Amino acid sequence: MSFIQLPNYAALFFRALSAVLFQNSVLSGMVISIGLLIHSRINFSLLVLAFIVACLFNHYTNTYADGISYYHLGSNLVMAAAAIGSFFLIPSARSYFWALLSIPVSFLLINGLSKIFGVYDLPVLSLPFCVVTLLFLSFFRRRINAGKLQLTPLQHYSPERNLYQYLNGNERLAPLSYFNFHLPLWASGPYRKVMMATLHTKLNGAKRLTL
Repeated sequence: MSFIQLPNYAALFFRALSAVLFQNSVLSGMVISIGLLIHSRINFSLLVLAFIVACLFNHYTNTYADGISYYHLGSNLVMAAAAIGSFFLIPSARSYFWALLSIPVSFLLINGLSKIFGVYDLPVLSLPFCVVTLLFLSFFRRRINAGKLQLTPLQHYSPERNLYQYLNGNERLAPLSYFNFHLPLWASGPYRKVMMATLHTKLNGAKRLTL
């Protein structure tokens, strides 16, 4: 890709996406980003937002003075935000908020685990991604009242389809939350005989009164 001049942050974004496949290639990142955009616009939008927030967070906190590694950007920070905000949660404004909130937590884990594993000359790889995702999922599952932030009840492996199925299910099952009265009231078995006898008695009594 030397014949294509890209801005530094654009090239870093594509390299970060290529890190998911253990590569350091702008071209691979562009192919992956196109595939993700075609597959899910929600997921792709979260990747872009997470990348921007991660770069801004590192810039203002100066956690990594020389710039954060493209590998950690792609395999940990960006992917953790996308998994939390669009895969394990039903996509919404609240899920986007929690996805972006996972970025500072991921920074802390990457920094801390890197120092611990560095003692034994071991890389952390995607361990922060696993830890952050499990921590957030454990927190969401332990809530007493889920409110409007819902975990994905049935996984369709597409944020758009998960959202559609969730909204469609809520709309279709909404009438079941109310007790519907229907007239006339019918019964079965012995209750039907009792009800019919009662109605017959009342009708006969009404006829006598009219006479």
